This record gives sequence, structure tokens and C-alpha cells, in this order.
Amino acid sequence: MTKEYDVFLKGKQIFKIKDKNRANAVKKAKHWFYNQIAKGRIKNGVKVRKALSVSDKYEEVTFNTHFNTTIDKNNFLLPEDVERVIGTSGGFLKKATKKDFGEGNIRQLTRTKRRFPGKKVTKLTSLPYLYYSRVGSVFYAVKSVSETGKRVTKHIKINSTDISSIVEEIRDRKLYKQDKSPNAKKKIENLVLCAGCIRELTKAVSFFSWGGISSLSFVYDRGLKKQLKVNGSKIHYNPKYGEYHDLKSTVRNIRREILENASQSFKGN
Repeated sequence: MTKEYDVFLKGKQIFKIKDKNRANAVKKAKHWFYNQIAKGRIKNGVKVRKALSVSDKYEEVTFNTHFNTTIDKNNFLLPEDVERVIGTSGGFLKKATKKDFGEGNIRQLTRTKRRFPGKKVTKLTSLPYLYYSRVGSVFYAVKSVSETGKRVTKHIKINSTDISSIVEEIRDRKLYKQDKSPNAKKKIENLVLCAGCIRELTKAVSFFSWGGISSLSFVYDRGLKKQLKVNGSKIHYNPKYGEYHDLKSTVRNIRREILENASQSFKGN
């Protein structure tokens, strides 16, 4: 897919670049800039990172735990894109000042002193094979083989954020081809099934007027031997059991489970 990027010189749009990604567009824009200096059209000594900007309308510059503030592809940003990246960094990035880079390469962003928690990714409870980072990025877990021949877990970043789009992206990118698990394709089929279950459970939950229903969260539970089970503030579900598209039946089961859970809590007190 070819994308189009706007190139700005000192805040004024001067031309567009077509390429497959922003990193390549930045390279082309820099090449143009230095050609203009060689031809005498731009004064020698003008700093390229101060004068040149390349749009990021496809939001390709996104924060992650390994975000490098010094490389070209994470610079040459428009002011609004700088604000967007800072806003999605969860407090780990801020605007860079001359004090941050000194005599080194000019950069627009720098890290704050905030530290990451110990774990890099945490398992998502609502859907199988998915993980999330402390800054909200979603990852799909596949089995890979290391250089030593050892089978290891690899986490592939997913760009989408809502459940339907996440599942669609995993299918469209055919991530099963990168998965060395013997059941690679079945994993995606199960994920599609679970996403459908959550969609139907969400519909069923919307029928309840009880205020506390909105605080319930979904948990994929492959060990569960029935359609669903309410445990405290969580609705455990297993797509192997029950007809989730039968809305009336699902609503009845949720109501029964809520009452049973409340009864157990009452007895415990």
C-alpha cells in the first residue's frame, strides 16, 4: 500500500511524498533537503531536524517500551504529532529541550524519569493468546524457535485496539504463518469464537438494569464445563458450551449465575 506524506519546511508545506511508510518518506525528505543546500537554495548550516517536518497522518510513530528518541523515523514530527505521541506514552515521554540533547543530535522527544514496572507484558484475561503492555499496546502470542533450537514465546504487536479489529488484523496478517504451534490455525479460530462470545455476552449484559452489572468483566476460562459462571465481579465463559447467539438463554443464565453468586456471598457472611 502506497501512502502520501506532507513535507514541511519551517512550518510551510512544500510538497508531498508517496511511499510505503513514513520512515522512507523521512529519508527522501532529508535527501531533498541536502540537495537544496548543495544547490544554494537553503542556507548552509540550517539544522535539518529544526527546519524539516514530515506528517504522520497514519500514526506510524507510536510509543513502546523500546522507543528510540534519537532515530530519524521518531523525529521530524509536526507539533500535533509530538503531542499525540507524548499523550499515548503514559507519562514516559516529554518534549526534549537543548538541555536533554546538548551537543548531540537534535531530537523532539525524550524520556522522563518514570520507570517501567517489572513485567513487560501481561496476559489479557478476556481473550486467549493476547497480552498487553503497561502503555496499552496489544500483542498476539506465537511459538517461535530460537537460534539454539529452543521453542520460545514471541509477542507480535497488534496495531488495532478494539476486539473485533484485533481479531480481524490477526487474520488479515495471517499471523498463524509465524506460529510454530501445532494448532496455529485453530488458535485463531478459537480467538474468533471467543470474540463472538464476548460480543453476545455484552448484548446480554445490556438487558440488566442492575447498576453493578457494568462493573463485571469477562474472563476466558477453558477449564469451565458450562456456558458461563459469575465469580465475584467477573463473568467466566467457555465458547465450547452454550449457544451464545441465543440471547434469551444467555440472559437467563447470567441472571441465574448472578443470583447464585449473591446467595453464596450472603451465606459466606
